[in-house]
Amino acid sequence: MDEKVTVLIPIHKPGEYLRLALESVFYQTYQKWKVILIDDVSGDSNLTQISDLIDDPRVDLIKNEKSPGAAGSLNVGLNEVKTPYVLLLNSDDYFPSRALQILLGEIERLPDDVALVYGNMRVVGEDVYEGDGSFSQNFIRTGRDFEDKYDFLLSNSSIWPRFYRTNCVLGVGGWPTDDPFEGWYLTDRMLYQLLERYRIHWIDELLYVRRCIGDSYSPDKSIHSSLFEWNIRNILKSWNDELEPIFDVDAEGWKYLAGLTGKERKIHSYEDLIYTEEVSSDVEKITVSGGYASAWIADYLQNKPYRGRKQQTMLRKKKRRQWYRSGPTS
Repeated sequence: MDEKVTVLIPIHKPGEYLRLALESVFYQTYQKWKVILIDDVSGDSNLTQISDLIDDPRVDLIKNEKSPGAAGSLNVGLNEVKTPYVLLLNSDDYFPSRALQILLGEIERLPDDVALVYGNMRVVGEDVYEGDGSFSQNFIRTGRDFEDKYDFLLSNSSIWPRFYRTNCVLGVGGWPTDDPFEGWYLTDRMLYQLLERYRIHWIDELLYVRRCIGDSYSPDKSIHSSLFEWNIRNILKSWNDELEPIFDVDAEGWKYLAGLTGKERKIHSYEDLIYTEEVSSDVEKITVSGGYASAWIADYLQNKPYRGRKQQTMLRKKKRRQWYRSGPTS
């Protein structure tokens, strides 16, 4: 077997971007890959747009008879993986052309205790309408290395792409499905499972494009809040820790982990984090120092200390509108 990388693409009502997602694998500079499409009861009509690509011998299609959700579908695909590395791709996202080449080259030079490598990602949203001024979200989210599992937990980060060592994923039992929604939404739990045994490594390269348009695997805010809190408490319990999570809600109503307290250790706090940003006329690049600052509630003021989510609400919408029309304001 020459292939080293398998790309898992779960499909559940994928919409118009599925073809672009799959084509982005075909257009990679590294060509020794396999693709496993897991059709999670999406309906045959959704596959017509990629019928010619499915005929490629490197592409396997698995059809679930009953939907097991996001985590369950990934486990269905994982059972068929024969390569040493596995990479996730959402059906409405896509890879830059050198992503696989860079990810593979990096992980092959790293020690075996690095279970996952990831990079920077461009976040693209549909036009967001606000009064008579609409704009498109388009920025680059820059990652970082994490000091330990608590640093990662407090970062409130969603990291992409996710390029795993297959044996590490199998070693923790695949994607867990024992949450209140039986794995329908929570695929991020894999990251925390891996951090109990392994490390995560960051590459300072743009390696993923993510569309923030919502999908059928995305919970609404009420479900997200309860599920998010359940997840954090479950993680801390699985780490055999006595730390107590401190939660807060950001300007847009999303719950996040604000801090950890307990035992006789230093209190970790989200509010201590700093961010800086480099802004051009058409794209925002957020660079994180000491932690992750949410791009969604950043107020687009250059080189300002992160003041906490509650303090960044007053002129956010106005400044976003001004920034997208004419560049950053002072």
